Amino acid sequence: MNNLTAREKRLIAIGLLFAAVLLVGFGIVMPIVSGFMDRAETRANLLRTYSSNDRLISAIPQWRAEANSLRGSSGQFAMTSPSAAAAAEILKARVIKLVASHGGEIKAAQEMQANTGFVKVRSDIQLSLIQLTDSLKDLQNQPPYIFIDSLTIAADQALETGHLTPMDVRLEISAPYIAPASR
Repeated sequence: MNNLTAREKRLIAIGLLFAAVLLVGFGIVMPIVSGFMDRAETRANLLRTYSSNDRLISAIPQWRAEANSLRGSSGQFAMTSPSAAAAAEILKARVIKLVASHGGEIKAAQEMQANTGFVKVRSDIQLSLIQLTDSLKDLQNQPPYIFIDSLTIAADQALETGHLTPMDVRLEISAPYIAPASR
């Protein structure tokens, strides 16, 4: 190895120097710079989270006011009743009164099994087409709002007679109810 010329010795020295610089750069400086960059990104994420949480916290009084105003309108969306049986009776009375006000005839109205927090009523009714549409329109537009689960129309007499006669209608409706203590 002593047979190297001065030029070769300089190239080897430059190569070793370059390798040492790369080793220092990638082994020491880059991890430090990378750590600073990671911490800066984490800090930016935390500042965004802090800002978002600050906006959420400052909106709490507005949400509380909205909740209080909605609490007052809960009667539009759920019947207030001490029990499911009482709520079902209220719903049956509503259907009977509505159909009678439009000139229809209630053949039967009975409570059915419903999900928790809901009551369900099935009614067998005899109505004309105009009475049916008016009854359904009034039923859907009066609070507490209800769900029409099923509507079956049988117009067998119209087929036999050839003209529009009262139809047999089976209407299944449900509505949510809440007990006064749970409000």
